[in-house]
Amino acid sequence: MESVVDLIRSFGFFGWILIIVVVGTITRGVVTVVRMRIKHAERMAMIEQGQDPGDVEKAYESDKLED
Repeated sequence: MESVVDLIRSFGFFGWILIIVVVGTITRGVVTVVRMRIKHAERMAMIEQGQDPGDVEKAYESDKLED
């Protein structure tokens, strides 16, 4: 446990910025995947009910990750 505390203290300012960026990127990825799964479940429910779910590309367009 003491080595973890020493590691955290040794990060410095830019180390903390890097950690924040990495955690933010991972969070964004998780949120994107969850949104896509929800949209997919909604589309499957519409198909099961015999409704037209619309254009597939248009439905998932806002979830594409941009580099």
